[in-house]
Amino acid sequence: MKRFQMLMLLLVGMSSARAQSDTLIDLFDMDLAQLMRVEVVSSSKKQESQALAPNVITVHPRGQIEGFGWQSMNQMLYLQAGFFPSQDYDRRTVGSRGLAEGWNNNHLLLLVDGVPFNDNLYGTAYTWDITPLTFAKNLEVIRGPGAALYGSNATNGVLTLNTISHSDLAGKNGYVQSMLGNAGTMRHSILTAMSSPKLEAVIGFSHFRTTGQEHLSFDGSGQLDGGLPIERQVNDKRMNNYVFFKLLGKEKLKGLSLQYHHQSWAFQTGHGWLWHIPEHDESMAESRELLVAKYERSNARLSQEYVLAYQRHDIDWNLLFYNRGANDNLYPDGAREYLRTDADNLFIRVQERFALPSEASLVAALETSIFLYNGDREHYSNIDLNDELGLGNAPWPEGGERRMGPWLEAVNELPVNNMALFTSFNSGQMLGQRLRLVAGLRFDNAFFDYRDLSQADKPIRSKSFQQFSPRVALLLEASASTMIKVMLGNAFRAPSPTEMFGSNTWTLASNIEQLKAESLTTWEAALIQQLFQHKMEFRANAFLTSSRNQIAYSIANGNLSTNIFSSRNAGLESEIWLNLSELHIFANVSYTRRIDEEIFADEQTFVSEHPDRVTWAPAFTANLGALAHLGKWQASLTGHYQGRVERRDLDLGPMSADWRPSSIAPWLSVDARLARGFGNLELFAQATNLADGKNPLVKTLDYPFDYRSEGRRVQLGLTYRF
Repeated sequence: MKRFQMLMLLLVGMSSARAQSDTLIDLFDMDLAQLMRVEVVSSSKKQESQALAPNVITVHPRGQIEGFGWQSMNQMLYLQAGFFPSQDYDRRTVGSRGLAEGWNNNHLLLLVDGVPFNDNLYGTAYTWDITPLTFAKNLEVIRGPGAALYGSNATNGVLTLNTISHSDLAGKNGYVQSMLGNAGTMRHSILTAMSSPKLEAVIGFSHFRTTGQEHLSFDGSGQLDGGLPIERQVNDKRMNNYVFFKLLGKEKLKGLSLQYHHQSWAFQTGHGWLWHIPEHDESMAESRELLVAKYERSNARLSQEYVLAYQRHDIDWNLLFYNRGANDNLYPDGAREYLRTDADNLFIRVQERFALPSEASLVAALETSIFLYNGDREHYSNIDLNDELGLGNAPWPEGGERRMGPWLEAVNELPVNNMALFTSFNSGQMLGQRLRLVAGLRFDNAFFDYRDLSQADKPIRSKSFQQFSPRVALLLEASASTMIKVMLGNAFRAPSPTEMFGSNTWTLASNIEQLKAESLTTWEAALIQQLFQHKMEFRANAFLTSSRNQIAYSIANGNLSTNIFSSRNAGLESEIWLNLSELHIFANVSYTRRIDEEIFADEQTFVSEHPDRVTWAPAFTANLGALAHLGKWQASLTGHYQGRVERRDLDLGPMSADWRPSSIAPWLSVDARLARGFGNLELFAQATNLADGKNPLVKTLDYPFDYRSEGRRVQLGLTYRF
């Protein structure tokens, strides 16, 4: 890492400052009509304006990201209609349309320049601070399913992070940014781009650390002190680094691109992996390496894309499940597990897009991916995790630690394969200038051999998950300023490797035979209306979703990853965007209503059924933001309002009824940023959660605590463009 930082400083010193624009390309230079014509690709694999995209999509340009001070995708998503903050264990996740998110149950797909970047072990889109926006040109946000094009995980939404190039820097060669704040918070980042007649290169680095939201809290241990639950300090220190490198070909190499991403992060487990707040610091670290090669070429009739992407995920966990003396001194030295392991994934895409008459187009593609796990480098525990001795997971009789079997033993050295075919048709102007039809269909087949660990001889068996994902959208341009969209889509999420194959561990528990894929069907009708000569835009979107076989950790079955429930929700999302010469304002409200719900029989002891009300998520949210540009000054203000969050009846049991309220009251969080430019230098101050509210996020089930959002964070920083 030191060598990389020295290289970055050398590149900065070699880069010459240019006396052009002081800022990156600015959204204030565009009215709403121009913003709506900003082309997107993630909607239908075809470059088209936001207005003609066959779904509900919003593009956030870099000027907006910087102006509001967003440091992660979560900060941006929490202010979007239809999304809201959620948390499980240490992870800050994103809930959507009445459904909260779990730790291992992410329903977003993250694309980087069109290539899937979800994690190979968990299937998760890393949207929180471990994925910075240092190298983002813009962000495309699709609400609702996108599985017809992208397959598994694209259920609640698709996020496309388009990376920055030299031409996006408005005559500059890069920037350096440094921020310091309270709670031990700091972020340092640098990005530089270089261009020659044959090649263009972009290099970026970001470092972030914070002590997080450390506070006294009850946990789920059930330990009492004078009749009250024991309070311990929640440990929430976090640190991450990100290295980004992109190489683009020109002239004879035009269409060829290479990317390298190194992502590493360390964290603590907060309330504990098994809801016992650890009595000392844990050592939890992970990293990912991603290498992507892409080649694109096109002519008037045919566009081709070839993608090869490799991902490696490394884990180094030292977990403390139970503190010393826990469970009536069953664990006099505590219960610990140490794991060092890794897994690899290879992704291939071959895609062809054919131009048809009347601006119509047809896309056809083949995708394949291979997941491979080859055992653990180290895996130890001081307790009998599998209860091999029949003593109730007690410590080993001779004391000390023993080596454990493979973490994903069922597929140790056995590949997990996925093959997919998809096609998408866009009618262009075949149906006239005002009416368009977009239809797509994708078939996914995940198949693998595995060891049946429930049998003594561990025989090899086979299993597959097959899914058709259709999508249809009808777009009517009722007038030059009015667009109507009617959309129907089906999506799914296949169980991830960690949900299917966990063994010899307390971090995971799996049942391959019983676990089913999740699925989601969404009906949507959207209206986009531009007003006041394209200065204001009103959007409204009504939806009906049917979500089936949601997977979560089961308390009824010893943290087994299992299908918990199915539900149906209906709702309305409305937005207003106002873009004046020096002022940008947005406001949105979202309302969700529960229509029906089914809790599966095995879970009804711990999860109560509520078919007529939204639980574990706010039924109502509202957001407001304003960004003003006054000469060399820039100021922004945002507010997020979260309505009341209802619990399920069984959430208020003997563990929690006396220690937390029956529901989470509404709360409001306000963020602000003020910046002043001095030529190539910008100084700024920004603050989140200005009122320092607790802003609780629901802890599901019967536990005596809720999560607490981070308190007031004030940061001072500078950006130098060179």
